[in-house]
Amino acid sequence: MLYWILIIGALYFSYKLTHQNKNDVDKYYKQYMHSIIKTKTFVVKHIVKDNLEDAMKDNIGSNYESYKKGSIGYKGLFGKIYSYTFLDSISKKYYRIYIIDDTKGIKSSCLKSQIENRQIFVFVNKDDLANFKYGTKENPVPVFNYKGIEKPLIISVGNDNHMSLEPTQQEYEHNVITYLTYIMPKEEFERRFGK
Repeated sequence: MLYWILIIGALYFSYKLTHQNKNDVDKYYKQYMHSIIKTKTFVVKHIVKDNLEDAMKDNIGSNYESYKKGSIGYKGLFGKIYSYTFLDSISKKYYRIYIIDDTKGIKSSCLKSQIENRQIFVFVNKDDLANFKYGTKENPVPVFNYKGIEKPLIISVGNDNHMSLEPTQQEYEHNVITYLTYIMPKEEFERRFGK
């Protein structure tokens, strides 16, 4: 009997760790995505690369911790969030590109060299872009998708092959859903979408 109580308690505790801090995005992520616009930026040479595991306490706290724990069961050990924060010399705003679940680490490790000193399109929520609370070094505008302007963001792989560093539509949607679920603070989520 004690054995079953311990198992049930462990399962309940595990469930609470992986689900208690999630925002309920099923009803709202399409609304958020419909407000995403494409804007031109120029990435200055100085890029700050954040591996959010190192910065999570300062930036996103317990929601990211829930994502990390929840993803171990779902994605093995590969549930990771990487980001690049950069200053756009056109708008003078800071942006943060999110790369979520880059299991091979190729996009997250090669993107910096491909976007420095280059114009790129970033896809951002227009409400975030217009909000004065976003765009600072401490609270950059979140970016879920990005594209090269003059040419695609690609790298050479092997002798004759290339790999795109630009997110696919599926990766783009996954980035938005994961951001809304685990990274956007609960207070901000409730302010935008209600409880």
